[in-house]
Amino acid sequence: MKEQGRGVTLSELSMWRWVVQPGTLITHFETARYAGLSILGLLSLLSAIVATLYTSAATALVQPMLKSGHWDEQVMMGNVKTEFANVNYIKQNCDSPITETMDAKEGGNTCLQIEHAGQAYHNYQRYLSIWKQESRYGNGTADQNRRPQGFGLLYENTTVTAQWINVIDTKEESKINGRAVNKVALAMPHAGVFGAARDQRNGLLQPEELSSEGTYSVRASVPSPVLNVLCVNMNRTELEPIVYDSWPHSEIVNISNWNILQNNATTTNETVVDKIFGWTKKENATGADYPPVFSRFPAPFNTVMNHTSRAWGRDSIYLLGAGGLMDNGVDNNSTYALCRMHVTLTAKCTTQYNATGSGGTMEALCEDRDENMSFKHSNSSASEGLNVINWRDVGFDWSNSMSLNTGIMDADASNSRLLTQLILHDDDKGDIDLNPTLPSPAEALAVMSGCTLLMSALEAPYVMDWVRIHLYCIETSH
Repeated sequence: MKEQGRGVTLSELSMWRWVVQPGTLITHFETARYAGLSILGLLSLLSAIVATLYTSAATALVQPMLKSGHWDEQVMMGNVKTEFANVNYIKQNCDSPITETMDAKEGGNTCLQIEHAGQAYHNYQRYLSIWKQESRYGNGTADQNRRPQGFGLLYENTTVTAQWINVIDTKEESKINGRAVNKVALAMPHAGVFGAARDQRNGLLQPEELSSEGTYSVRASVPSPVLNVLCVNMNRTELEPIVYDSWPHSEIVNISNWNILQNNATTTNETVVDKIFGWTKKENATGADYPPVFSRFPAPFNTVMNHTSRAWGRDSIYLLGAGGLMDNGVDNNSTYALCRMHVTLTAKCTTQYNATGSGGTMEALCEDRDENMSFKHSNSSASEGLNVINWRDVGFDWSNSMSLNTGIMDADASNSRLLTQLILHDDDKGDIDLNPTLPSPAEALAVMSGCTLLMSALEAPYVMDWVRIHLYCIETSH
């Protein structure tokens, strides 16, 4: 309205940008020349300076700033809702659209086996990929301490690194026993530390509270679950005492009738490997120290499991794999690998969790890698190698999901083929040792099943004494 004043210039209309975007004073300095000398222009310039200084000061005073720190000792809290390797609890936490009312009997098993297959195959494939790189560049070794470590994934964004512990001299053990003895122990970090680190009661500032730029590390003095695998080479005659199809009977063993026949497939027959596996056959109530019984001899490059004797008290599952003729000339046609798998808890490890804005890492630090923070250091009375009997049920579901029992019908599963191609054999000097260019069957099984330890430790106890007391109560209740 020109009759009431001179109006407003375009320069004056743009003064609001000086406050919200002070940089425009530099990029469009010509507007300040026309409007900056007015009263409104001077107030706008003052507001822009004050706003700029206030924003910087407020950020420095209120927003937490990143800085390097040191280790502080702190007692942390975490939720404990179940015992370790409680298969029923793991099934309840498995995400599936199939509800219990739709499939009450097998819905949980189905969901859990799918989850096992997804995680186990992913971890195993990554492990094999690492081995390919080791072989390609000639970095392979028979020293297990320097061979590729176990691999895992937690919540899809946390990389898990396991550690080989209780390492044996494979060549010497094989010489003593007159056959290939492949024994490994893979210690996993306690997955429950992830939940404890994010528990609000512990007051740890999370990376997402720092615009995903912050990091922190936690070293927890907690026990670690250990996957123990023992594989020995045997021939057909030596295995006949524990293969049902070779016993004197009239039944033809196949996948259709084995579910019925396995109920009576328990034996105290003597074998040449009783001492190696510790089959003393004295625990008559549960058969915990009885040898396994397999349905039949698998065909070359096939495997079968010992899904027998389901009475509670046995802590191990067993696998029988048959070798075959390889294209490179290695002939394992008459060689079978008998493997035992069971889980224990160790007190000589520390779990380290490193949180970042995009995920994190978790690692087991065992033996001499962090002795001052191991669970044994904080609890000297802790038992070493405490058996986790519950894991056997978890292991059964895992083995079914990995097609490790399909040898009962000569299914020629790909996983079984690759596993039996890893069977140890004599070298040029007649010795049996770890192959520097290939993982061993025991190592492969340990890495493949490592995901079961991560699932089993979620919301499980952070101490070992609780497990011992709980198992004692179960035993006495019977």
